[in-house]
Amino acid sequence: MISNILILTISITLLVLVGIIYQKSRKFKTDIKYLMATLVSIAIANTAVGLNIDNLILMMIMTSFLPLGILFLFFHYEEISHPRPRLSLLIIILGLYIFLVSSKLIIPIYMSLNGFSLNIYYTELRLIGDIFIFTLFRFANFLSSVIIFSVFLLAFITVMKELKVIKIRAILIESVGLMCLIIYGLLYLIRDIFFYETAYEILTSIALIFSLIGLLLIISNFILHPDYLYLIPFPIFNFMIFNEGGTSCYFRKVKALDEIQPKKNIEHLMAGALSAVSTMFKEVLGAGASIEYIDAGDFKILVTSLAEKKGIFVVISGGETALFKKSIIRFTRTWPYELLKEINEMFDLNELRPKIDKLVKISFPYVAF
Repeated sequence: MISNILILTISITLLVLVGIIYQKSRKFKTDIKYLMATLVSIAIANTAVGLNIDNLILMMIMTSFLPLGILFLFFHYEEISHPRPRLSLLIIILGLYIFLVSSKLIIPIYMSLNGFSLNIYYTELRLIGDIFIFTLFRFANFLSSVIIFSVFLLAFITVMKELKVIKIRAILIESVGLMCLIIYGLLYLIRDIFFYETAYEILTSIALIFSLIGLLLIISNFILHPDYLYLIPFPIFNFMIFNEGGTSCYFRKVKALDEIQPKKNIEHLMAGALSAVSTMFKEVLGAGASIEYIDAGDFKILVTSLAEKKGIFVVISGGETALFKKSIIRFTRTWPYELLKEINEMFDLNELRPKIDKLVKISFPYVAF
């Protein structure tokens, strides 16, 4: 009974968070669909368990949304920390989820074939006398716990990387919240391995309390610091814009977030280097060739054309991720035609900078000048 109340409380909390994140994401124009899918999926699963619906097939489907939500969370943090999901981890987590869903679906099929009633509560499967049903149910719960613990641990590692780059209170609070969620997953694992038949309810209730604390910390953190969610685990050093004639018309050094910094006068060096390499590429590969990415060890140079190829946008950073690349693409597509025209005619750098600064802050809410 206590665990059901906790589960329903978590569901309500998640739905509130969905509304807050939706509003904030519209304001910051940042794509966080995976995080929202995570919260909705977990809320669906928790609501079903909390209400304890006496339709086994429906419960099997709805409870599968919990690990599905955690799978979406994996994609969210991979988007923040990597250019694309790491294949080996993706295969392992997807494999676990497929085994989990298969185990859940086999149970009602087996029960119907052997004359068991399907109008029973989902939680009663743990106490049923049939060894096959008990084993499959326990195995499915164990796989779910493995997925929960693993993904929250991976998320915590990503946040620790962010904390090394920028030490702000918001990230520290998020790390504490994720630590509570890791404990929640760990308690589920311990329960499913060692105490499945003895202290199941006690460990479940304690785990859910840690889950609720972790969620409340993350929710309150997001309300107070809405932009922390978009931080990336590496430093951004410089933004530069060159018009179609190769003339530098914008240079912004991002506030130092790391000890590693590019050398001084990089604007002039970059203009010459990009022009030389671009000319070489066009000579070898044809007039349509262009540079998009340069790996210079500690520094990654990302080059993107502005609309109608009226110039190029260059970012020097310590890495690249899917979320970061989306920000770059959004920035290059949000340029007003008048501003594109202005950078390719006679321009005043002092007048241009505030206009471009405003566009940068919209697409990159996690940078500071």
